[in-house]
Amino acid sequence: MKNILLSLMLLFVYSCKTNNETVTIHPTEENINPDLAINNTITDNSGSEQNFLSEKYRWITDYTHILSVGKKYGEDYEMLGKVKDAFFDDETNQLYVLDEQVFGVMVYNSQGEYESTISRKGRGPGELVTPESFRIKGNKLYVLNNHFDVKVFEKNNTDEFEASAMIEATSPPDDFCISGNDIFIYTIPQLEKGEKERKSVQQINIDNFEVANNFGRIYKSKSEISTTFLSMGGIECTDGANEVVTYFKDMNFLFAYGKDGQIRWTTKFQDFNFLKIVEDGNMLGPDPKETQKHFNKIENLQTINEEAFFVQTGDYILSDGEYRKTYKTYVINFSDGAGIFISDQWPLILSSSNKEIVFLEDEEFSKVSVFKY
Repeated sequence: MKNILLSLMLLFVYSCKTNNETVTIHPTEENINPDLAINNTITDNSGSEQNFLSEKYRWITDYTHILSVGKKYGEDYEMLGKVKDAFFDDETNQLYVLDEQVFGVMVYNSQGEYESTISRKGRGPGELVTPESFRIKGNKLYVLNNHFDVKVFEKNNTDEFEASAMIEATSPPDDFCISGNDIFIYTIPQLEKGEKERKSVQQINIDNFEVANNFGRIYKSKSEISTTFLSMGGIECTDGANEVVTYFKDMNFLFAYGKDGQIRWTTKFQDFNFLKIVEDGNMLGPDPKETQKHFNKIENLQTINEEAFFVQTGDYILSDGEYRKTYKTYVINFSDGAGIFISDQWPLILSSSNKEIVFLEDEEFSKVSVFKY
């Protein structure tokens, strides 16, 4: 997620000339919070160290393929472009796929046959500019129009989704989740005139769109550009869980908050190599003097059920002049942040539940596959 602004900053913001007297290296734990208390530390050996969790979640590694969409060659509706999100609705047996290149959510039946596309490119009602992720709750579809708003679509009397509303946050939205009657929007912090601090999460009622609360950590730095860039991240929550979990994509922490906005727990991933980011005055980017050969990012949080969720970190290794990415997958408890490492072989998880899991099996040609537990 969130690659547009990231790429622009990395490619165009950094100056090749560096003044060593003003250089700052990010990220640092002190810039999150100097009194940060760590409740859990997870290593890549944690699956064997915490056998009670390993046994509890053993079932998630046993799944059967039921459906795939996306071809390397075929008709336009058979070839996917840049898949950002997907969800299998086990009530209707339909697969929803958000393709950034078609600016909409494509709908397929249980046989993988294309049915329709929800939305299109544009800035009008129900149209999308930078679709990033979506959620379905009841008879409504919520689509994150990244860095702009959340578009709401509602089923009509023929069970087709049509545009119904728009939810705006006070800062550009970067990710979102829904729990109960609230939508929690993770925002890119931008300080307004006279404000001392911006929180990362806005809690908004999904019925009246009123802001109920603001909470969540941001990356604290003296410069606005590093605060904005290094606060980018994401969020996960679900019905039945009392916690809302956030993360910074370039750091190795998960932060869980109650619905009241109070911190509940913090979990740290031990086996994590930071991407070193150099700040020199108003310039920000990778170290121009030394290409980093290996680094990690938190890529993805996906709910399994009301008790647990997946975390995937990207493992970037420089090979033949380009970075090759694989994923490390963990399972974390919503209630206390305890977790285990389960695999370094899984592809990117697009969505999951206690019944199905949806993978992006081929990122180059966008093959989306559904597996049933």
